[in-house]
Amino acid sequence: MEVLLEILIRASIGIALFYALYWLLLRQSTHFKANRLFLLISLMVAVLLALVPIQYQVLVQTPSSPALSDYSGVFNRDIANTPNDVQNSNGISLLGVLLIIYSIGAAIVLLRLLIQCRKPMLIITQSKPKKIYDCLIYENKEFNSPFSFFNRILINPEYFKQDEIYDILTHEKVHIQERHWIDLFIIELLTVFFWFNPFIWFFERAIKQNHEYLADKGVLSLGHSPVRYQALLINRLMGTQVIGLANHFNSSLGLNRFKMMTKEKTSKRKLFRMIWGVPVLALLLMAFAQPDYKMQTQEKTKTVKIPENKELEHTLPDGTVVTIMGGTTFTYPVKFTEDKREVTLDGEAYFNVSDSKVPFVVKNKKGEIIGSNNSGSEMLKPINSTDYTKSEKSTPIKVKGTVKDDKGNPMPGASIVLRGTTTGTVADKDGTFKLEVLEDKEWSLVVSYVGYKTIENQVEFFQDKTDLDFKIVLQREVISIDSKEMENAGDVPPPPPPAPEFDENSDKPVFFIVESMPEYKQGRYGLAQYVKKQKRKLKAKFGKKLEGKATVGFTVDTKGNVTNIQLLDKTSETTARAAKIIAKEMEQWKPGSQRGKKVSVDFAIKLEF
Repeated sequence: MEVLLEILIRASIGIALFYALYWLLLRQSTHFKANRLFLLISLMVAVLLALVPIQYQVLVQTPSSPALSDYSGVFNRDIANTPNDVQNSNGISLLGVLLIIYSIGAAIVLLRLLIQCRKPMLIITQSKPKKIYDCLIYENKEFNSPFSFFNRILINPEYFKQDEIYDILTHEKVHIQERHWIDLFIIELLTVFFWFNPFIWFFERAIKQNHEYLADKGVLSLGHSPVRYQALLINRLMGTQVIGLANHFNSSLGLNRFKMMTKEKTSKRKLFRMIWGVPVLALLLMAFAQPDYKMQTQEKTKTVKIPENKELEHTLPDGTVVTIMGGTTFTYPVKFTEDKREVTLDGEAYFNVSDSKVPFVVKNKKGEIIGSNNSGSEMLKPINSTDYTKSEKSTPIKVKGTVKDDKGNPMPGASIVLRGTTTGTVADKDGTFKLEVLEDKEWSLVVSYVGYKTIENQVEFFQDKTDLDFKIVLQREVISIDSKEMENAGDVPPPPPPAPEFDENSDKPVFFIVESMPEYKQGRYGLAQYVKKQKRKLKAKFGKKLEGKATVGFTVDTKGNVTNIQLLDKTSETTARAAKIIAKEMEQWKPGSQRGKKVSVDFAIKLEF
């Protein structure tokens, strides 16, 4: 309903602006064909801009990690929400009342149009036409005044007894030849949808009036006497039933129509007045433009490649100065973390490490440590990654295990990865996994699954151990969303740590984590806009009673539907009702997935009113 209301309002504004431009600058012009094009095109542009607004791109930063909620222990995943759980106590909302009124009005206008067309359609289908002056003529006594209906002419037989019959048929023939019925069909259809907007009726009158100007001009261009033709029109001033889709011979009779027949032709230079439509169009484009939020992934590492016979002295984010020799590729983080300073070297470099309690570690492209500094600021020895060789052949350790949820169900597709490496595997359909690692390499096992808390097992090796067996249990987690922070956040990223950069030329197998969290339309920003809009509506509904905080929980299921709506925290019954309404009226989400399989994910959104 809100979308329909926005479209109708936007289109109505465009229709009003374009009609104002026509009335001020073009309605007295004798360039009737140009006016016809302007009226039709401006109508279509106003409607199309409302239906398909242009979008401008807004880049927003993605957050580094999702926030986990403290409500995992109290979240109920077996709630069967019914409409009565979260419905508005006041019955039909204001928007519902407006929708009913709008629908009734549109139905009345449509019914009126169908009733008007019924008699002409019956006459056409039940009688045989006569072909006179290359026109299909249908004689009838139902209508006093002649008119064209699509490409047919309906006329009372009495007119054939009069001398003016040729003038009348010529007039109606112009309507048919110039296909004025197309304009009428478009404007009458639009009156059904925009019946509440007075400017659509002004447009209808202007289009029909312009049709008569064109028909009059066509008759007079064939040599008919203006005086005689005007006298004919005056003589035909009689009451007749008006049909929306018909061009009546005596339609729009008035002083202005007579003036237009004899008015001096408007200068072609005045056609340039239509250029004023350009700023009106630009105004509508800017007013109706909508943001298209794109998530801008923050750069995590930088890579420096030094040509042969060159060298570069470079300062790292922590103040460490590194001299990189020719033919070397050096990769380092854009920002070091509080507990880790690691860089990757493929070639030769000298390091003057900045003073810090955090060790400075240099690895080669295979992830093996080839240099480290644990004692503050001092010069590391020159390091060349190609000089690094292992003193002994490493003995592989076989790691296996199972991944299950807290109910004992296996979790096929769970990601198991060695932290800081591209080595990993996926749990089978029974939740089991296997992989191999080097004995002398320090590592930890990271296990993740969308919608569950990521766990990390730090492993210590013993010389008598040649294999390890893990029993891993993942706990369902609730992702926390703070409405205050949504505008400064992007999409919720997958929970596991990202894999490091890898070398394309390395023959080492690379494991990719394929996980995605549920996403609302336009991500966190789309959700923020929805929540703000709902807050305004609920504030208008509840007034001063709506003050305080509430946390509402819900599950985005495998189809993207919002289910398990439940209240997790509240400061008043009013905030509780408002929070449930916000959750209930959410649009469908893009569901989360684990290696292509759709999964359910729990959320808790903290709202402050």
